[in-house]
Amino acid sequence: MTISTILNKLEEETKYKDFASNVIMDDSSESEIGAVWYEFGYRDPSVFDTEEFEGLHKTDGFPTEGPLWEEALTEYIESKWYDFSFDFEHKATEKDGKLVIYRMISVNSIPRFLYFLGKGKVIPGFKGLGIYWSWDKNRADAHWGSGSKNILVTALVSPNDINYKNTAFKNLNPSLGEDEAEIEVKPAAKLLIVSVEHDGRVIWRNTDKDEVKIAAKYLRKLF
Repeated sequence: MTISTILNKLEEETKYKDFASNVIMDDSSESEIGAVWYEFGYRDPSVFDTEEFEGLHKTDGFPTEGPLWEEALTEYIESKWYDFSFDFEHKATEKDGKLVIYRMISVNSIPRFLYFLGKGKVIPGFKGLGIYWSWDKNRADAHWGSGSKNILVTALVSPNDINYKNTAFKNLNPSLGEDEAEIEVKPAAKLLIVSVEHDGRVIWRNTDKDEVKIAAKYLRKLF
């Protein structure tokens, strides 16, 4: 099962020693630090105004050092992993041994975009379709593009083409996890494009016998 394979690889990442320290991507973020302590049951930073916590680095009154912080962070990761794995297992989908992923992008001309996409050629104005995708269609939002028309691209990615370390970080991060439902693919990943939607309607579907594959990031040449 593709879904269980991906979950197992993501869980492996959470076991590395440096995972806990890196899951907080911005150590000066009040919201991220506060979310960890909130989960641990500490909602008022004034409880740390004691000699025991004097001299420790703090963010918005909450310490980000010491044994209690490490314990709080460990418990937070365990709790969020449970929520994420349940969500992923029930909402992520697979097809032909690959994970179904989604990306909303903005374009100036939909027909022009579809023309190059259908040819499997480099799309002018783009460096690739991007490495940041979502495993949940409802949480795929546009984060880049210079146009005014949003289109939703659905693709398939091999489990071997997923950046598991960064994907694990982002799905358990307090600021990104629940909102993004992100899958980060490797820059050289060959994505099999399935369909393109605009305003909730499918406007292009891959019906060719030859697979339409586009690079996540264009390198020197397209394969």
